[in-house]
Formats: sequence, structure tokens, C-alpha cells
Amino acid sequence: MPAENFSFYRCEIRTSGMQTFEEGLVYWPHPSTKPEFEQDPSVLEILAPFIEEASYGSAVDLLFDPEEIEIPY
Repeated sequence: MPAENFSFYRCEIRTSGMQTFEEGLVYWPHPSTKPEFEQDPSVLEILAPFIEEASYGSAVDLLFDPEEIEIPY
């Protein structure tokens, strides 16, 4: 199996109740390098410090540069 290519994009994330954002990265695997693996385009993988206030299903605020990455809604 060939190596996977991927990109990282800077972002900031917080749960809706937090006052400040944590710095993080959006991880995006390039689909062309893993044609046998299909990821739902509405799924975002975020690498960030542990956010104690977050739990499964928590609403979050995400800041990113729309000129770097287009996120489907």
C-alpha cells in the first residue's frame, strides 16, 4: 500500500461554553493517495490539546482561514 499524503491546516477550537480558543490543526488525508478509503466529507479530524469541557456530541466553535481550507456545511 502506498504512503498516505495529508495536509494540516491551522484552526482554533472551543466548546460553546469556553471563553478562549485552543490552537489546533485540521488533519486532511488526500483522497487521491488512499482511493480504497472513503471518508465522509462532513467529518473533520481536529488535532488539539485535550479540552476537558468537551464530550461526545458537544457543540464546538471552530475558527479557520477559509482561504486555506474549504469546509463543507
